[in-house]
Amino acid sequence: MGAPSRRSIRGKIAAIIMLTTTLAVVVGLTATLIYEIRALRRGMVESTKAIARITGEQCVAGLAFDDNEETLRTLEKLSAVSEIEAAWVFDASGNEFATWQRGKPIDAPKIAEGHAELIGTYLQLSESIDYRGDHYGAIHLAVSTAPLRARIVEHLIVIAGLTIFLVAAASVAALRLERLISGPILTLARTTREISERHDYSLRVNKASEDEIGELSDGFNDMLAQIERRQRERDEADQRSREKSQFLANMSHELRTPLNAIIGFSDILRTRLTDRLNDKERKFVDNIHSSGEHLLGLVNDILDLSKIEAGRMEMSPERFSIDAAIDGVTSLMRGVSSRRSIALDVVVEPGLPPLMADTVKVKQVLYNLLSNAVKFSPEGSTVSIRAFSIPADRSPIFGDSIAVSIIDHGIGIDPTNHSIVFHEFQQVDTGASRQFEGTGLGLALVRKYVDMHGGRVTLESELGKGSTFTVILPVEFRGVTKYQTPLPIPVETLDPRPRVLVIEDEESAFVSIATALGPTEFAATWARTGEEGLELARSLRPAAILLDIVLPGVGGWDVLRALKSDVATRDIPVAIVSMVDNRELGLALGVDAYLTKPVDGGTIVETLRRIVGGSAGGRDVVLIDDDPSFHDLVDAQLEPAGYRVRHACSGREGLQMIADRPPSLVILDLMMDEMDGFEVALRIRRNPLSSSIPIMIVTAADVDAKIRSRLRGRMEAIVEKQRLTTDQLASTVRRLAQSARSEEARSERARRL
Repeated sequence: MGAPSRRSIRGKIAAIIMLTTTLAVVVGLTATLIYEIRALRRGMVESTKAIARITGEQCVAGLAFDDNEETLRTLEKLSAVSEIEAAWVFDASGNEFATWQRGKPIDAPKIAEGHAELIGTYLQLSESIDYRGDHYGAIHLAVSTAPLRARIVEHLIVIAGLTIFLVAAASVAALRLERLISGPILTLARTTREISERHDYSLRVNKASEDEIGELSDGFNDMLAQIERRQRERDEADQRSREKSQFLANMSHELRTPLNAIIGFSDILRTRLTDRLNDKERKFVDNIHSSGEHLLGLVNDILDLSKIEAGRMEMSPERFSIDAAIDGVTSLMRGVSSRRSIALDVVVEPGLPPLMADTVKVKQVLYNLLSNAVKFSPEGSTVSIRAFSIPADRSPIFGDSIAVSIIDHGIGIDPTNHSIVFHEFQQVDTGASRQFEGTGLGLALVRKYVDMHGGRVTLESELGKGSTFTVILPVEFRGVTKYQTPLPIPVETLDPRPRVLVIEDEESAFVSIATALGPTEFAATWARTGEEGLELARSLRPAAILLDIVLPGVGGWDVLRALKSDVATRDIPVAIVSMVDNRELGLALGVDAYLTKPVDGGTIVETLRRIVGGSAGGRDVVLIDDDPSFHDLVDAQLEPAGYRVRHACSGREGLQMIADRPPSLVILDLMMDEMDGFEVALRIRRNPLSSSIPIMIVTAADVDAKIRSRLRGRMEAIVEKQRLTTDQLASTVRRLAQSARSEEARSERARRL
């Protein structure tokens, strides 16, 4: 397809008018010229015939009496006609009888009697000489066509002049007439351009006529009215969406705040006062704790569904071991299953590749399915978990996949109701199922989370024969996430446990380490190369690094030197786990531990606990939160660990407290009146006296990419209150305080130097 024309519509209309007018004039005048030429030629032939007939009659006597001289004298009379150049008389036998020529000799023509032909520059004509029925011969005349050509030239000049005049007149008329058509169209184009530049859909085009262009103006104005109305409706919908989002955020905060206190304090009662409670009181506390967790889970599910429906649910894919995820979920369910004497049978195919997915959401999927399986299984039965790989050529979702099947022997689901169980707030209504509590949200979230990963969830079940739910996930993430850019801070909402960076090129070695760390307080992150490991070490700031020496590209020793020479990573504990046995060099370069392969998982875990778990140094913590119950909860969790907590119920009070005596750590809520946590964090970072104090965000709000973007570079950790456990707060505070202590020690060494 050629490039679009850049000629204006005015030029196009004028060109069309001029072209058609010129074509009509040229065709008409050309036809006239052709007609005139034919008429002139016809007149010339007729006049020559008349002369030939008259002259032939005068030559009858000469032919009858065989008098050549008389005939010649008759022919010489033709000299009076300037156009005639030659004449020939032939007798009845066709022999040349007499000839007259004006100038240069001309060959006698050979044409039939009664015909005329153009030969060269002459019109040659032959006419029979007859008298009273007797044939005496023929006369031939040669007539010059110069006068005819002159007349034709005259006609051409006249026609050319007339053509120029008519085309000029047509051009003037075209320039005037095109405005009748192009004027309204150009007005429409200007209005369109103005609307595009100003985004003002209230503009309208004036209707200039009642023809098709007028209809176009009416249609354009109607379209603008519809766009204006839809823009207004969109703005109203956006406003309602913002109000809904604000309402959800407020409800999230208002609902979760008291629930966090209920769960937190009941957990403290269960764990720390268990010897002071009798069985009945312990049962009451357990009921409070389980009911609070159930209600918090329900609130979280409803809010998650709302975010999914609004398109605000974000994915945070990372590489992890599905084996470790299954271990984590089953460890959470073993307490419930053991109380009902339900065995959990886990079989994981060896050598499963690490999964690139959202860890939190995958664990939520597995937890929901396993929780349902345990809930609907009879006491004393077994719930089976099977994890296996599906090659690309057999995967229903294309590409290499990992499947996890959860099999129970419970009440089962009728095949006609299989689609219902994945709908929000819908449950299969059977006599057996009504005895189980639930809202019908768990499986709806399972389906939506799996769909967001580009996976599939299937159900095989018959009434009374149990159920098999199978989740199929692609090994490589194929979902959609609005914010894919990794943040240069550890976000605790992905996995609240301290992060261990494993720099190892062998996949099997990483899977082995990740499996060993699964049930512990550590979470593993994989880097395949030295370059990737250095980048993740700077961005994640992990609690520890496990480093192999033999790596592709940048080797382990070079990675270690780079880690120890970088201010941002020099204080991160590093343990070498490698086949290379060079302990002396490793210790000289500053490693905290040196393990030679093969090494078992238990040794790795104990080594990590040793190199990570040092004393926290600074124990002074400032808590800035407007929820009094959370202050009590933090006291209950941190004071037994040896921390001194100073309390501020507003942002201004907290800033003053920090200015009076800078703490080792700040725990900050985001949603506060008067001055929110974002402003407090900004002021802490801008003050040179407090800019290096670690900030831990603890909030009841859903931490999305927008919040993380606003906080980028202003805090060291984020923890959602609804996901906060008793041990997590203390472990996170301990890790951040240790980092702060290392920074202070480094600054002190620099001052001494």
